[in-house]
Amino acid sequence: MTRYLPALCTAAAIALLTTSCSSGDDGTTDPTRSSATAASSSVPTNSRGAIEVAIGEPVTITDAGGAKVLTVTDTRLDTAGCNSALNPEVVQSKFVATIETGGMETPQWLWPSDIYYVNDQNKVAQNLEVSQAAGEDFPCEGSVSFIDVPPNSSKDGSPTIVVPVMTTAIGYHLKVGDVDQRVEWKLPADWRQKVAPPSTPAPAATETPAPAPAPDTGVPEGGSDIPPGWDKDGDGLIDTDAPIGDTPCETAECLIEQNREGAEEAERSEGPSPWVRDQLCDAGQTEYC
Repeated sequence: MTRYLPALCTAAAIALLTTSCSSGDDGTTDPTRSSATAASSSVPTNSRGAIEVAIGEPVTITDAGGAKVLTVTDTRLDTAGCNSALNPEVVQSKFVATIETGGMETPQWLWPSDIYYVNDQNKVAQNLEVSQAAGEDFPCEGSVSFIDVPPNSSKDGSPTIVVPVMTTAIGYHLKVGDVDQRVEWKLPADWRQKVAPPSTPAPAATETPAPAPAPDTGVPEGGSDIPPGWDKDGDGLIDTDAPIGDTPCETAECLIEQNREGAEEAERSEGPSPWVRDQLCDAGQTEYC
């Protein structure tokens, strides 16, 4: 059963309901916590040895002699560019802050692995455990870490963290030189609503107007097979001044057939009239010329 314990602890970290997985659950002194001697004697600490401030308020960590080690100001949570669908029990967010370093140097300040969370029952969970349990693969877009910040310098940053929804305080455990100090930023009760991304209303559907119908020219679809020169005005009908005259026909075959029928009709009576003879002659029937 021992081999299952780490997995159980990691999964439980999301809900901040760990017992044996975390230390200091009941608010009593954690044997591994800071002794608070690194902080100025005038700064009170809680049962975990952490300096408590509301998020957004400045906090300074000093060494045993009172020299500044790190000042953190303008803290806030920002979910812009983060994965809002990571896990319903957590909120991926950027921990936005400005830091000012003292004379000490460390590879990375506000390292996400040094971040932890506290709920209203004083149960704690490490950010590393929570992010692994939630399946975090990528940091928030635009996230900036505090890496290689020189001594006595200032920098703006926003490391990515994964905050359980039951969190009431975000903690940071700093170990540099002989300094071993915790800071906890208290969150307001409505912090989840404040960091929720605003809902963007869907754009109203717009109707695309139907294209205007093409003007009816009377020309059959696909073009006309009227011989060239018989439809100069392009109305799809043979012109009155066409070689065969203006008739209801639209094709040369129709005209020839009508002329043939007219010729036969004339022959059955008194022969073709002069007008018919001229039309037949123009159509190429030379016997009527």
